[in-house]
Amino acid sequence: MSYNYKRTTAKVRQLDGTYSRKGFYAKTDKELKAKIKKAQNEAEQAYELSRYPYFNSVLDEWYDRHQEDIALNTRLSYQAPMKEIKAEFEGLRMSEITLKDMQNILDRMKLQGYARQTIDLRRIVLSSVCQYAVMQGYIDNSPALYLKTPRNAPHKTRELPTDEEIETIKNAKGEMAELARFLLYTGCRIGEALALTSGDVQDGYITINKTIVHNVNTPIVKPSPKTNAGIRKIPILKPVETILQNRKGIIFPNPKGDYYKRYEIYYYWKKFKEEYNLNVSPHQLRHGFATICYDANLDTKEAQELLGHSSVKITQDVYTHITEQRRKISAEKLNDFVGKI
Repeated sequence: MSYNYKRTTAKVRQLDGTYSRKGFYAKTDKELKAKIKKAQNEAEQAYELSRYPYFNSVLDEWYDRHQEDIALNTRLSYQAPMKEIKAEFEGLRMSEITLKDMQNILDRMKLQGYARQTIDLRRIVLSSVCQYAVMQGYIDNSPALYLKTPRNAPHKTRELPTDEEIETIKNAKGEMAELARFLLYTGCRIGEALALTSGDVQDGYITINKTIVHNVNTPIVKPSPKTNAGIRKIPILKPVETILQNRKGIIFPNPKGDYYKRYEIYYYWKKFKEEYNLNVSPHQLRHGFATICYDANLDTKEAQELLGHSSVKITQDVYTHITEQRRKISAEKLNDFVGKI
């Protein structure tokens, strides 16, 4: 059975706002009109979205365009903020988002007790997306231009390991105990320690020039640490000499002899803490090394070089934190003593 198809052309909007003629054909005039109407409606909606996209679409577009330029750990840290922000602005156009909308999110987080660093990460994502939207012509001006992390948002600093915890770690047994002592006496970041191989140990020094990052669970060795200041040599102290004896290849391999996966290091560290009734993180042990530097009267510049801080101010802040912690402990001891008089 053959049909005499109806044919015609009609103007259809393009994404750049201009119109062009498109050919249509159908079995009947009614079907032909329906096809033209559907195509024109879809084209109008596409044009509308291209000019006034949804915020969440712009966020996804920004991330897709820039994720290769963002360090892996930073990309991972963006996941939670992106998910939360998308939930806040679901169904809203980019052009509908105001400074007040975004500031309300940050202010609410402060009231809920979130740390300044956590809030600031949301501010960075919001500001970056808005700036991208301006560059793409989706909006004329960034509503995030005056977006601020709330004043007096709490800074959450890691507590120093206690004397009791350090003593426990000194006497603990097993691979995680060795790793804990290594962190305590080198000041390495956990990723730096897990990336080390025997080739990095030479002439009484450990060369730090790479780190492990995890893409989900897959360990990836990056050829340089967090910043250029992170590339450094650390002297091998006597407790570390014992740890390094007879270690070949990866210094701290997982039970299969490979680099630790994210879940593996989490699992074994948690097991280690439970076994010895500890509540200490790898980064706290890095601060423990800073305390050793402090007690050894190393100045902040010397300590900065050993710790691989990007600026001496970070080291100064750590030293200040140590002083405050010591003052707090002293006050508690005095109170205990006075209470017994």
